[in-house]
Amino acid sequence: MNLPEEAAVLLYQADATAGPASSWSIRLIAGLDGALTVLSGMRNPERLGNNTGYTANQEAYYAALPQTYRKASDCIRCGLREKIARRGFRP
Repeated sequence: MNLPEEAAVLLYQADATAGPASSWSIRLIAGLDGALTVLSGMRNPERLGNNTGYTANQEAYYAALPQTYRKASDCIRCGLREKIARRGFRP
């Protein structure tokens, strides 16, 4: 699934260096209380750098993310509801 444009813009504004949506999912899981390890398929050196680079200053990084994630997830939910409605399904 591609991110709705509005959600992608919110994530980009929060961190333009974060990369693709999969990078954001890793950051979300790594930021959860109690998460000690996050395993990820890192196919090349660029992905490795992207997936490990945000851990240098975790506390400051994660402090600002909950609101960004909430807004982005609202955009995704809205986009899914629109797709479902276009196909004639009703919740």
